[in-house]
Amino acid sequence: MYIGTLLLFSGTVQAQYMSGSVFLNGRYLETVVAPNGSMISSSPPPPGYHVGAGTAGRTYGLVADPDKDGWLIGFPPFTGDYTAFGYPIEDWILFADGNTARPDVGKWDTGITSGMKGVNTRYIATAKETGSEWQGKWNDLELRQLTTVSLDGLHIRVNIEFNNKGTTTIRDIYYARSCDPDIDGEFCKAVPPGSCLGLSTHNKIVNQSPDPKSRVWAYAQGDSLDYIMGITTNDCRAKAFFLEWNLRVTVRLDSLYNELVPYARYSVGYNFYTDAAMGLVFKLDSLKAGESTSISF
Repeated sequence: MYIGTLLLFSGTVQAQYMSGSVFLNGRYLETVVAPNGSMISSSPPPPGYHVGAGTAGRTYGLVADPDKDGWLIGFPPFTGDYTAFGYPIEDWILFADGNTARPDVGKWDTGITSGMKGVNTRYIATAKETGSEWQGKWNDLELRQLTTVSLDGLHIRVNIEFNNKGTTTIRDIYYARSCDPDIDGEFCKAVPPGSCLGLSTHNKIVNQSPDPKSRVWAYAQGDSLDYIMGITTNDCRAKAFFLEWNLRVTVRLDSLYNELVPYARYSVGYNFYTDAAMGLVFKLDSLKAGESTSISF
């Protein structure tokens, strides 16, 4: 996941653990990994992090200084919150054996549906990156998620391992990650009424499966601000999508992957303007007992 002129950190590199959430920052981007593995937290960030007026005292997700000119310079001095402004959405969905697990919207950042359990197990702070390791378990399926933010880049990298710890095959595994990229949100909060064009974005899929180089890439571009936020992977098992309404993924992931959702968009080059959610959905098929697989985006 990246942001446009793109996203990254502030000041010194640090990862901080608070109330079960791991807060990550660098020079130009700040984000969080919540107790349920999503990048939305109801806990306030540590001192020194940047919180927009539109989300202060509520939720925290992803903010950036995309111009790399300092967090107090320019107008707006920083952008975001990309995922927590308005109705906070940075979501993951897991589908296996005909059932679904996901963060519990009623509990924001702590609950997971279907009896799945998860927790941040450690944080990482080096001279090059900050990161969080999160582990979840749903029946016999174990997930290990590593989220890292590099010091000099403008992106977040997520790697997830899926392990079958049971004695029988887990079938029809799908995983999706999605967000509602409110790129202009903080700008709209700061300017006089009528000066902001709203929270709609210009949305485009650049590469889609099947692709000769296994590239999958989608992005949303602001209107009042010319920044972009994108999500990408090099994985032939993935498909990019946009949802034109119902910004949370509420359908079965096999239907989403097989392009059976009427309000989802999958076509390369199709550029449309609306308040849309964007994401990736991976078809992982089955895992026999003791087998594992992984994805990165």
